[in-house]
Amino acid sequence: MAFGPIIGDAAASFALISPTGQRSIGTIFPDCAVEEIHRDDAQMTIHPVETGSPITDHMFLMPQTVELRWFWSNSSAGAEGYVQEVYQAILALQQSRELQDIVTGKRQYTSMQFRSLVVRTNPETEFSLALIALAQQMILTSVTTTGASSPNSNGSAGVGNVSDPPQPSTLAAQNAQAAGLGVDDQGNVSFPNGVATTGNYSIPSITAPTFGQTSSSIFGNF
Repeated sequence: MAFGPIIGDAAASFALISPTGQRSIGTIFPDCAVEEIHRDDAQMTIHPVETGSPITDHMFLMPQTVELRWFWSNSSAGAEGYVQEVYQAILALQQSRELQDIVTGKRQYTSMQFRSLVVRTNPETEFSLALIALAQQMILTSVTTTGASSPNSNGSAGVGNVSDPPQPSTLAAQNAQAAGLGVDDQGNVSFPNGVATTGNYSIPSITAPTFGQTSSSIFGNF
């Protein structure tokens, strides 16, 4: 059975594929599948050298992608408005940003989301849903945050941890202690009063010498 009379010339060269093998997007099942395009790409690093060809010494896999050309028809459910409900359900999956499982005739995917949803409506597809969906694998990771600077109870300014995890025995903490700075058991370095977090030291103002005064009478002998 040719699909052209149902969804138009865009699929006229394709034959219907029965939705066997439990094809699905989450809990949404197609009435029929026209085409499924699987794509697995890898990125290879390239480093130029002075002579000869560039060196390729590493390769990593790109996110998996699959393009689905699936279709639904009001006649399948025997109810007008069925295709609109299916379309809204698929849009809701994309807008939810939740990861989806996708099953095709050749493969099962996990952690997928829609990068693109295309639907064309013309007089021949008014009562059917011709969907072109491009789904991509989402690769997630976790992040760790560190504490910010905060004043200590004695009024000195802390500059945060000098190690992660904080260990006062690290070289940075030892250097801070050797410089006369305070280091607590969490590895936090504290400047004494009068020293800003930028490292600048504040000294009291000095009165300019008057007539008859010398530097030794003001500052004393060093």
